[in-house]
Amino acid sequence: MLTLQEVSYFIRCGARNFISHRTKPLFKGVIVTDFCNLQCKHCTICDNKFGHIPFDKLKKCLQQLYRDGVRIIYLQGGEPFAWKDQADDLESIIHYAKSLGFFRIYVCTNGTYPLNTNADIIWLSIDGLRQRHNLIREDSFDAIMRNLTSSTHKNIIVQTTLNTSNYPDLSGLVQFVEVHPKLKGILFNFHVPYPGTEHLYIEEPLRSQVIDEIIDLKRKNAPIFNTMSALIDFKTNRWKRPLSTCLSATYQERSQCESARTDRRICEKCGYGATIEASEINKFNIPVMYKMAKMLFS
Repeated sequence: MLTLQEVSYFIRCGARNFISHRTKPLFKGVIVTDFCNLQCKHCTICDNKFGHIPFDKLKKCLQQLYRDGVRIIYLQGGEPFAWKDQADDLESIIHYAKSLGFFRIYVCTNGTYPLNTNADIIWLSIDGLRQRHNLIREDSFDAIMRNLTSSTHKNIIVQTTLNTSNYPDLSGLVQFVEVHPKLKGILFNFHVPYPGTEHLYIEEPLRSQVIDEIIDLKRKNAPIFNTMSALIDFKTNRWKRPLSTCLSATYQERSQCESARTDRRICEKCGYGATIEASEINKFNIPVMYKMAKMLFS
C-alpha cells in the first residue's frame, strides 16, 4: 500500500526532473557480492573476484545513497542470498536499509536459495520454460520450482531476459506465470550484448517482432509489468540514457546504469526493462508513473 510520503516523494521527483532537469537518483541497484552458485551463459558479473562486500562498507554505501535521494534499493549479485559477513546475512542488510528509511527493498535472485525474506519484492529470474531456462541457467529450473512452492512471500515477480535462445518461450512463459499461484507477474528485459555474449543479442527486425508479441499479450490483460509506454520506447529505442534517476553501484563506485560502466556503444543497445520504466519519470508521464508506483510500492 502506498503511503502519502511515498506518493509525494515520487511525484516531486518526477516534477523536478521534468521541469528543472536537476535530477536526483530514485532507484539503486546495489551489488552485495559477485559470488554466484550458477554460471549462466549470458552473465558477465559473477565471480569478478571481489567476493562478499563487508557489511560495514555496505552500511556506508547505503547511508550515502539515502543522502543522495535514493529511496528504492535493488539488492543484486552474483546471488544476494549467498551473501554473508560473519553472523550477518542478507536479512541484516534489508533490516539496516529499512532502518535508514528506504521506502522499498527488493532482492534479485536466481531462485536456487529458499525464497524467504523480509524484502518487499522478490525479483525471480526465470529465463524460459524448463528446457530453455536450463540451457541458460545450469539445470536450475526444478530447484526454483521447489523453492517457489515452499515460499510464503506475497510479492514474487518473474524477470526474464529475452535472448536468441529463449524468445520462442515468450508466450508459454507468460501463460505459466499467469496460472502460477505464487507469481504476481513478469517483467521483460532484453539481453545486452556485453563482450563475449553478443550472439545472444536479438537484432532487428526480430527484436521488434518480439516486442510486438509482448504488446499483444499485454493488451489481452496478461500479467506483464512492463508499461505500454516503456514497451514502445523499447521498440523505437528513443529514450534518454544513461539515466540519472536509476543508478548501479558497488561499495566502491556509483554509475548511472550498468551499461555506462562499460562501453557507451553497448548503452545504445540497453535491454534493462526497469531502467526504461524509470526513464518515464523524467517525462513526468502521470498515468505511467501511477502504474509504476503501483508495481514498485505493492
